[in-house]
Amino acid sequence: MSRQGDHIVTTTKTDKVRIKVWSAMTGQELLAIDEQRELLNLVALSPDGAEILVIGKADETATTYDSRTGQLRRTFKLASTPCHATYSPSGDCVVFIDTYGNVDIYGAKSGTFIGKVEGCSGDSNHVKALPLPGSQTLLIRDDDNRHLHLYNIQDLLRIR
Repeated sequence: MSRQGDHIVTTTKTDKVRIKVWSAMTGQELLAIDEQRELLNLVALSPDGAEILVIGKADETATTYDSRTGQLRRTFKLASTPCHATYSPSGDCVVFIDTYGNVDIYGAKSGTFIGKVEGCSGDSNHVKALPLPGSQTLLIRDDDNRHLHLYNIQDLLRIR
């Protein structure tokens, strides 16, 4: 769901893979994007709702589409297949977490790799990244909340 609460994005796996954008108010389908690849059940919307991020299941890529036109915007070549993805609150960065707990951060507009934090949790199949509102800080946690980590994206940019 978009942060504004007006759109919902889903993926379908019927005879063809589709990304669909729906009106949260009316339930009306607003856009359908045909996708050739099999996708993970992982979709993220940019903070302004203008971009849809989807993850390829087998090819270790993430793709963004314009949420109004369906136009391809960019493709991220990832080091591994993520189990979680989110945008930073400002929309400047995209954060991917793989099953080993590695956190990879990319520039949302450029697609360039910014930084990596290795192995932030032991059982990483359930790791989530939560952007803290009004900041460039990410709270990384596992589902049982035993491990919490705070990372400042600007610090990663300076280290780079």
